[in-house]
Amino acid sequence: MSEAPLLPDGAVDKGRLGRGRFSQSDRWCFLAVIGIVLLANAMPLLGIVDTVPYDNRVGLITHQDASSTRGRHTIDPNDGFTAEALGRAAAVSWTHGRVPYWNHFEGLGAPLAGEMQSGAFSPFVLLLLFRNGLLYLHVVLEIIAGLATFLFIRRLGLQRIPALVASALFALNGTHAWLTNAVFAPVAFLPVILLGVENAFAHAKAQRRGGLVALSFGLALSLLAGFPEVAFIDGLLVALWCVVRSFDVGRESLLAFARKLVAGVVLGAAVAAPVIVAFTAFLNEANVGGHSGALSEVHLDSAYMFTLAFPYAAGTIFGSFAPESQNFWGSVGGYLGATPFVMAILGLRGREWRRAKIALTIFWLAVVLRIFGISHLLAKAWNLVPGIDQTAFYRYSSPALSFATVILVAFGLQGFYRVAGSRLAFGATALVSLAILGSFAMQARGAVRLLTDVPMRHPVAVASVGAAVLLAGVVLVLAIRTHRNNAAIIAAGIVLVTEACLLFMVPQVSAPRNVRLDRSAVRFLRENLGTQRFFSLGPITPNYGSYLSIAQLNVNDLPTPAAWDRFAARDLNPNSSPQLLTGFSPLDPNGPDGFAAFASHTAGYLDAGVKYLVLGKGMSERVDKAMLPVSLVFQNDIGDIYELRNPAPYFSAAGCELGYSGRDRVTASCAAPSVMRRSELAMAGWSATVNGEASAVGVVDDRYQTVNLPQGTSTVVFDFAPPHARLSWLASAIAVIFLAVGSWRAKKMANASRQITGSASA
Repeated sequence: MSEAPLLPDGAVDKGRLGRGRFSQSDRWCFLAVIGIVLLANAMPLLGIVDTVPYDNRVGLITHQDASSTRGRHTIDPNDGFTAEALGRAAAVSWTHGRVPYWNHFEGLGAPLAGEMQSGAFSPFVLLLLFRNGLLYLHVVLEIIAGLATFLFIRRLGLQRIPALVASALFALNGTHAWLTNAVFAPVAFLPVILLGVENAFAHAKAQRRGGLVALSFGLALSLLAGFPEVAFIDGLLVALWCVVRSFDVGRESLLAFARKLVAGVVLGAAVAAPVIVAFTAFLNEANVGGHSGALSEVHLDSAYMFTLAFPYAAGTIFGSFAPESQNFWGSVGGYLGATPFVMAILGLRGREWRRAKIALTIFWLAVVLRIFGISHLLAKAWNLVPGIDQTAFYRYSSPALSFATVILVAFGLQGFYRVAGSRLAFGATALVSLAILGSFAMQARGAVRLLTDVPMRHPVAVASVGAAVLLAGVVLVLAIRTHRNNAAIIAAGIVLVTEACLLFMVPQVSAPRNVRLDRSAVRFLRENLGTQRFFSLGPITPNYGSYLSIAQLNVNDLPTPAAWDRFAARDLNPNSSPQLLTGFSPLDPNGPDGFAAFASHTAGYLDAGVKYLVLGKGMSERVDKAMLPVSLVFQNDIGDIYELRNPAPYFSAAGCELGYSGRDRVTASCAAPSVMRRSELAMAGWSATVNGEASAVGVVDDRYQTVNLPQGTSTVVFDFAPPHARLSWLASAIAVIFLAVGSWRAKKMANASRQITGSASA
């Protein structure tokens, strides 16, 4: 691939891309980004390892070949329990022609779109219909992240090699490598939003209409993706970039630039209005756990700061049983790598983009110091930002930190194109980078001592740090006398991308292989459960009832309805958080476990309509001793299923005969007026019609729904949509139409302008 001509010191290449056109070289770069992402994901894509959450989380494994390394292939098991299970439930709902506002199959029922982690309104959620859909979703989002980063860096006027390297680094960033749950989903749209800011900047500067599409749709997709904490923190970096660019746009264009930014944000929010309305409506009746302010002082152990540059110096993900290591892995959100560290610091050289470099450096330092709790005063300052104290900043700021680093890396590579540079500046930045890496390497020695339970801990740690330092040294060597040397620039880029690929692929080695499942218990429940529920203390873990479309009382989610929390804490398991009614997450480890809670609160489970109790193998003796009102109806090598006697029916009405095949439609024949109870959680947004006429939905026992039935035969139809749902869809449609028409008109005027300019020059 040929590179563009080298430029004199301080110059930038606006390029054909900067004018909205793509060259053949740009297209080759696009293909290179896609190829790098596919290469980095080759092992799971080719089936060499099994990273399918359903296979690894559902609890139906009969055989698997263990990985050759200790540890896990991802940090958060909610890649299965929420992202995959609830996301697939939303996808299935769409295929049945239903807007996925409600999930019948979790607890007593719960909002699905409003829960957010399902990504129910994301256009990519349909990928979860495939067995390996979550991996396909990840790959698609990684490609989007890479391509958008390339376009953004090129929009800044930088050359293709810096743009290509930056795009590969962000596509394979530390959050993408370590957190494969719903946290992953909004990350790809940060560069899309920033590209939109640059488009707005260019259009304002040229006094042209338009320039809102990327900004609006980037913001909308970030919100629709389903993890608002990441979207919110990413927005802080976007806001900082907007401030920086407002100083560059010039006084004559500042107002136009501000108008475009405001319009882009408003239109983006309007496009995402359906999910915003669903989320805010749910929050009015939800328990958000620690996100009510309890996270304001939480941070990572500063002893692990070295993992920013040497992420595996202390072992693979959860590869050690040391408590300190377990706490770190349970809270960390990503890494950067050694060579990006070096190149980002080199990117601080030079006069071009000085304001942006200063702002990004301040942002970078403020985020890192807050993540690791270095300054209590800084933490207090961060908490002055509205909403920060309700976010897990220590984990979910990693994508924004990675992108700030990636921009500086691009500036660093762009600096290689200078005709001449200050050796003093190069020496100073090189010494700073070496000093930081050296201090991190020394810090890593302390963490290695914790790996007493990991075989070959010292060679692995030394090899990890040594390889990173070697690659960083190669980058520094290439930076010396590389001015106007394409070969050296490309070589430096290859080193950076190579490290990114290797770091990204390390966790995959810890994934199991050749996983086989026994699905017979699932088939039994599907054939016999009807509209009742089951509760599991073994196979079919939460929330895989939602994945399989069979009603499961277990819950592993956040937020959860407040009415559910009250019921679960009082009538199901007082020794479990209602958000984690898994049977294996006691609040007090010395208190009753999930089985003991079930035995002492059986009446609550029967009241919730639980027909089957699913137990792991070897628990039959406890059933006999507890003398539970159950009978064994199914067993295999994985577990047993017991049927409970006399669970409450899903629909009930005194003096009426009820006929139904699903959960939202029932036919009643009543000798006299009656009240029907439906054991679905009552929340604002539920409505019902009786013989086509609206009927009020009441509440009984602080949780279940009721509807008045007339004498005779009647048909009752239930429906759920959050308040103002129709208005939100109208706002979204108007915003999309406005953006489409505006973009078409702007393009038409630009083409007319080019034709006039061409005629005049001729």
